[in-house]
Amino acid sequence: MNRKTWIGIGAACGVGLFAAGMLLGAALPEKQEKIPEQTLLFDAESCRRGADYMDEMLQRVRTQTDMNLCAAAGTTLRQAELYAFLRDALARLPEPQRKKAQMEQTAWEEEYRRRLQEPSDYEGNALASFDLSVRAGTLLYDRLRYLRAPAEAREAYEKMKNLTFTDMDRIERRLENGLFRGELRNGERDLFKLSPELCAASGDLLAGEIVCSPAGKRPYWMVVVWKDGRVKEKIAVGRDKHIESIGIADGRLRIDHTDIRGKRGTLQVAL
Repeated sequence: MNRKTWIGIGAACGVGLFAAGMLLGAALPEKQEKIPEQTLLFDAESCRRGADYMDEMLQRVRTQTDMNLCAAAGTTLRQAELYAFLRDALARLPEPQRKKAQMEQTAWEEEYRRRLQEPSDYEGNALASFDLSVRAGTLLYDRLRYLRAPAEAREAYEKMKNLTFTDMDRIERRLENGLFRGELRNGERDLFKLSPELCAASGDLLAGEIVCSPAGKRPYWMVVVWKDGRVKEKIAVGRDKHIESIGIADGRLRIDHTDIRGKRGTLQVAL
């Protein structure tokens, strides 16, 4: 399938989920007896587990056909997960907050469609369709991470998502909506992504985890601290530690982490 076909599939899945509810409503008679409460066809958690499973399968399969199928199935499940999550989240919000959340989601959907229309790094070869599916799935996954992050973390993320930063190579880069994508070289790009759930703010200090994926190298995690919008500190946490939380208090940065053996630890840095 070509690139336009995959865009069509992605759009159809999202529109289909919304349209299904509309069609069901239109099909019912105008006057109805009270309908007994029914179990929802799907929920966000089951969709998340399914999408995670397809991501895991994607790491195991070897043929291009299987890769395309796993990526497409995982993306469709992420779309369903986002739909189910928003359906439940919006229902819990009071009207003014619901309207604001709907406007924010509409703006994100416009950006989502724009990103899907960007040329693939593999335009013209067999990987183009796979690349588009993975791109869509990643955007959906990142949106869900943002929506699930605590309110204070999202607020801090909004303040730092377009700041400049430096990696350990001391090259200055600028985030754009929490992401930096380097120039394509040898079929790969440098990718740096700010984690919305691991952002903190205190006064004029901001701190956030950046997942660093230099082209041709293993990913690693780094915490960057900004003061008045400029980089003050950067701490490479390493490749074998998962950051659990970030906090700023009493002029100190606290990083709680877990290593690959499950051992917990804490790193504190004076600011």
